[in-house]
Amino acid sequence: MKPVLNSLEKIPAPERGGERTPEKREYQVEQPVEKNEVKPDLPIADLPRSNSAPAPSDHQAIQTKAIRDILSQDLAEIYTNLPEASKQEVKIKGIETARQINTMLNELKIQTKKISDLIRRWLALIPGMNKFFLEQEVKIKTDKIINLKK
Repeated sequence: MKPVLNSLEKIPAPERGGERTPEKREYQVEQPVEKNEVKPDLPIADLPRSNSAPAPSDHQAIQTKAIRDILSQDLAEIYTNLPEASKQEVKIKGIETARQINTMLNELKIQTKKISDLIRRWLALIPGMNKFFLEQEVKIKTDKIINLKK
């Protein structure tokens, strides 16, 4: 049985033959998380998003919808009187034209001549379109689309 030491007594030093090495303790240090770093255990859908700016694809979709609305203005009556085959062709070509115009608006330099040509070709698909009405509509729609960019 070992004797119990009082708090005032000194602890004897270990003998030279039986020296103990200090215990190695492993500590897990948590790495600081950078602001742009994503934690791997969080799904991407749960990450916070800023409400100030929409995602780029949302902006593209909104802009394309606005272009389609501009292109279809003042043409509702004409469109309803078209035969079914012409309706489909005008609709498909209108969607394609809106996408092309959208990509042109996202470029640094806006090419109004090309935008006007796209609109003119699309409106020319409508049978019986008056030449003067067509040119007037092209000018109006081009101006509205250019203002949409600004």
